[in-house]
Amino acid sequence: MQVELKSLTPDEVLGLNFSNPRPKARVTDFKKEDGIIYPIYDHQDSAYLKSLEEWATTNRRRLIAAALVSPELPGETLDEKAQALNDIEGWALVGLTQAVNMLLNVGADAVRLRTFRSHGDAHTSDMPAVREVAESILELADTGAE
Repeated sequence: MQVELKSLTPDEVLGLNFSNPRPKARVTDFKKEDGIIYPIYDHQDSAYLKSLEEWATTNRRRLIAAALVSPELPGETLDEKAQALNDIEGWALVGLTQAVNMLLNVGADAVRLRTFRSHGDAHTSDMPAVREVAESILELADTGAE
């Protein structure tokens, strides 16, 4: 069993990123320079850092959902499909993330040549994880299809 991913164009990636606005740090004060008032942001605020981490996770999962051709994730919208990725094994999500990152950075040929393996016991670590990723996603699709 295989997982099929497609390359995303730079415009598609930018569109996905811009459709999910980056959180803004809260303004803690203002300063005035040369007659212009500038806000001072608290980029160390724990609530801001948490929202930034959640934003990055959401964007990664949206990119995976957009690049995944087969098997199809359950859900009507891209956000629902990205949310469905919460239910697969962590190592499988890491493998998909690595594959999508490679597609974005080095292209489809490099991804085709890369094997993905789980970090389990000796038996599962010898199996290509792509098959296991596909099986996890298919199980998810079967349980979500009802």
